[in-house]
Amino acid sequence: MKWSFGIRLWKKCAALICLGALASCQSPAEENAHEANAVDVAIKHGHVLTMDAGFSEYPEGTVLIKDGKIVEIGPDSTLSGTYSAKKVVDASGQLVMPGLVNTHTHAAMIMFRGLGDDMPLMQWLQEVVWPAEAQYVNPEHVRMASGIAMAEMIQGGITCFNDMYFFEEVTAELVDQIGMRAVLGEGVLNFPTPSAGNSNEGIARSIALYDAYGNHPRITVAFTPHAPYTCSAELLDSLATLARNREVPVHIHLSETEFEVNSMKEAKGKTPIAYLDSLGMLDQWLIGAHCVWLPGDDIPMLAEKPHFGAAHNPQSNMKLASGVAPVPAMLASGIAVGLATDGATSNNNLDIFQEMKAASLLQKVTHLDPTLLPARSVVAMATIGGAKALGLDRQIGSLEVDKQADIILVGNTAPHGWPLYDPYSHLVYALGASDVQTVMVDGQLLMEDRTLLTYDLSKGMKDAETLRSRIQAISPAP
Repeated sequence: MKWSFGIRLWKKCAALICLGALASCQSPAEENAHEANAVDVAIKHGHVLTMDAGFSEYPEGTVLIKDGKIVEIGPDSTLSGTYSAKKVVDASGQLVMPGLVNTHTHAAMIMFRGLGDDMPLMQWLQEVVWPAEAQYVNPEHVRMASGIAMAEMIQGGITCFNDMYFFEEVTAELVDQIGMRAVLGEGVLNFPTPSAGNSNEGIARSIALYDAYGNHPRITVAFTPHAPYTCSAELLDSLATLARNREVPVHIHLSETEFEVNSMKEAKGKTPIAYLDSLGMLDQWLIGAHCVWLPGDDIPMLAEKPHFGAAHNPQSNMKLASGVAPVPAMLASGIAVGLATDGATSNNNLDIFQEMKAASLLQKVTHLDPTLLPARSVVAMATIGGAKALGLDRQIGSLEVDKQADIILVGNTAPHGWPLYDPYSHLVYALGASDVQTVMVDGQLLMEDRTLLTYDLSKGMKDAETLRSRIQAISPAP
């Protein structure tokens, strides 16, 4: 009996050993299947707004990310148990959506926030901005100010911004370090700037910026003449040719004020839009900032240009009393329109949430029509519309398989975010920048649970305070 019991025990042990060996020795096909289901990040249990062409959304959804790209997206119930993730982000009680796109700004101008408020545009430029820039802007200024500006944008859910300023190679270094996505261009004018003694030096700096960052995975280098009224036809043509040959965008202030349009008509016999068209610039990748005054055939002309994008700056336009851009007409004509903050000097913040609400309400009250620019359309302008305006919609702007994982999580459980019936309405009319909880670009976390991970804000603010203390308040007394 003892011998028989020993045999039975040995057989059971042998069977268990064999089963364990079988479990640990997977076939190559099984191993490959396991590897295929391994992802870097899984965002689950969130209300996913994809902003794709059909505005697909998943009230309880999952987004899977690998190698910086979205590899799968769908309901929790469908994707649960189909993957293994190195990091899992629980998005319960949050909206999961594409990162916001700021289609026109001057990041380093944040150091002049609050100077020269309540002034007309040209007076503001001539008496406040240009003198301040001539006196204070240098690489140190740009480094300190751009870092703080990027922190503000990340905290407000902006993952990509389109910047025109000086010493832009410094801003590019920070974009590379901090991890944002950006379109960057050195501002060039027909008179000296803080970074260039003349336009030829400005062109040389633009070329150097492209040579240094033209192949960067998160940076698009643009050629950026300031405006038709500050750049000669020769300068515009030179920069447009450089951009065309390198297949990168031109970024320019365009038709911002009625004064600008009337002055161009008087000097050139054409509106700024028609003038650029006569130079062939509308036939290439061009981003027009503001586009407030578009009389006559301007909108039909732009609608025929597939590579044109407009950057709408509602709060800056209101603050400077520049006018109200004809956004509904542009959208109805098929023109790509994104939202923008402009610089913090004329806004005075870098908050796309505020721009969403202002854009919608401005059109409603101007036209006395509450149906204009509904919430969903405005959220589209802040995401996929902005990406289209910058020519980046194949990479970002919506949550779709094979697109870059530029994603934000927006909390909606605070009192001002309750109750939730329509997430688009919430984003435009109820929620704000402070509700953004988590931000990632290319699948890399830049902020998690409101904590910045790639920039030391306290140090940046401390360093910049020394610069602020040197800047004299040059705005006229009220």
